[in-house]
Amino acid sequence: TFANGKVDLAEIKIEKDSLLNEKSLIDIRDKFQVKVLVCAVKRGEEVIIPSGKFVLQEGDYVYITAESKKMSNSFKKLNLFKDKLRNVMIVGGGRITYYLTSLLLDEGIAVKIVEKDLAICKKLAETFPDAVVIHGDATNQRLLLEEGLETTDSIVTLTGMDETNIIVSSFAKNKNVNKVITKVNNANYETILSNIGLDSVVSPKEIFCSHIIRHIRGMGRRRGSEFKTLYRLVGNKVEALEFTISKSTRYTGVP
Repeated sequence: TFANGKVDLAEIKIEKDSLLNEKSLIDIRDKFQVKVLVCAVKRGEEVIIPSGKFVLQEGDYVYITAESKKMSNSFKKLNLFKDKLRNVMIVGGGRITYYLTSLLLDEGIAVKIVEKDLAICKKLAETFPDAVVIHGDATNQRLLLEEGLETTDSIVTLTGMDETNIIVSSFAKNKNVNKVITKVNNANYETILSNIGLDSVVSPKEIFCSHIIRHIRGMGRRRGSEFKTLYRLVGNKVEALEFTISKSTRYTGVP
């Protein structure tokens, strides 16, 4: 998010049957009347900052920015909007799970947590009486199926072990769970995860590094012109920046 939540940046993958496949950016704007900006495209190992004549292809990862309130409407026009989540299964009961569960419950989304530490399970059950807490090992595929994995809208793997998260996510993907989100700390897994179809990957270390870099970049700048937001995308090949202009400069007012 940018501009205090008023602007979003989203990543989508172009599938074979996508309305965007084999369409130029100009054609997409004119045909679908969507107010979005395609700011970057990852095609294989190449990263492209596209012009209006650029033609999207199957397998492209496309980075789109738009006003938050118009993003959903644009996604509907492009047939990219998936059904609203009704329930989520979270694997692991760590700190992130506490924050995520609270947010999901506030949104009216049913939450089921699978955690193998009994003490943590008890604490989670006390903190979130509206959530279902399961004491068990999520690497037990039979357990996941018994707990309704095949009918869940989304699964988020948040254990402290990258390997466990990848194994459980791969199994969920194989069972056609609509949205699979995987937490990993080892950046070396990125290519492997993409090859096995796990595209929604979150790395706390990468997020933390982005925050540090944002502050370091801003330290040498004049007061009032520091970076407000910085995201590193596409394996750190692209950066999305938000910063303020404190006073008139030689480039103020220049298109």
